[in-house]
Amino acid sequence: MNFKRIINVILILTLTACITLAVTACGGCKEHVDANYDYKCDECEADMTPACTYHMDENEDKICDVCATAFTPNCAEHEDNNGNDRCDYCGKFIITVTEVDVTVTVKDQDGNAMASALVKFISSGDTKYEATTDAAGTVTVKVETGTYTVTVDSETLPEYHLPDSVTKEITATETVALEVLNNTPNGSRERPFAIGEELESLAIPAATKYNYIVYHASGRTLTLTNASIKVVYNGAEYLPDENGTVTVKLVEEDTNSHSFFTIENTTDAEITVAVAFISPLGSYANPIAIEAMDVAITAENTKDGMVYYVWVATEAGTFTITTESADKTIVIAASKDDVVIANDIISGSNTTSEINVTEGTKVLISVSSTNAEEVTFTPSFEA
Repeated sequence: MNFKRIINVILILTLTACITLAVTACGGCKEHVDANYDYKCDECEADMTPACTYHMDENEDKICDVCATAFTPNCAEHEDNNGNDRCDYCGKFIITVTEVDVTVTVKDQDGNAMASALVKFISSGDTKYEATTDAAGTVTVKVETGTYTVTVDSETLPEYHLPDSVTKEITATETVALEVLNNTPNGSRERPFAIGEELESLAIPAATKYNYIVYHASGRTLTLTNASIKVVYNGAEYLPDENGTVTVKLVEEDTNSHSFFTIENTTDAEITVAVAFISPLGSYANPIAIEAMDVAITAENTKDGMVYYVWVATEAGTFTITTESADKTIVIAASKDDVVIANDIISGSNTTSEINVTEGTKVLISVSSTNAEEVTFTPSFEA
């Protein structure tokens, strides 16, 4: 046997030995199988620990998305016991939705239940849930856990009631209490009764003192008529005159021109008090009537504020205002049945304004100036 042949025989024997050892090392299996997921070959117990922490099969092709190991997930349904939003068996992303019951009570500051109030759960600016309270002011809503602003729709509350809201993270069943503010007038200093131009009388129970408020009061005179009252206004006490009337000149008490006062019934029986307002001539509530056309009118004290005039058309035509005053602002508004149908303004270099009117049209004119104490204008009408 020559040397070359001997070398070939040795190589063949060596290769055969290596193959035998390899097959013997893995138990003779052709492909590793790990059916029980213990990361060992079921036949040869070779280490089958994958490159991934655990197999994941998002596309459900029975091949691990990370290490490409063939495997069949053994989960009948997905479970996420460690809270990482993945199935514990197959690694598939799953979203666990947790819903809880939230009971909301809606009452005012005095403990009165707000029935039929619409409760809203708002998240990221959107209303996610809403429900209406029962007669006890209570409603229970099933919501997903998360952070919500719980509030009540103001339009479903009684008049004078202001809504409440609570922002909180909801993680379990709980109760949310909303306290709306009841501002219904009751005659107290905090919730006074309002007196306006339309009010002609008011009733006061026996031996009772009520608080009242007048809006836009400055410059007006208020008369209250009943011989059995005592009025306190602006720190002063007023009693009825021989005609049973209390007359009070109202002044501005705050930046909103509100006036507060009290009226006390000094008898042991309910009384009715007659109410009347007298607004200054030339004010919005008591404008000066224009009685003649083509006659110049001089509005005084125009630097201090607006002076108002009124004219009512008796037939259709054109109403005109002209002025030679340089520093002026004259606003003309025509209305019919309390609806404005036309308006115009004279200011700067403008000197004339015309408005078409019909029978019954009411024309309200306001005159003011930046620096001039007087503004003169002339009204005219052509049928």
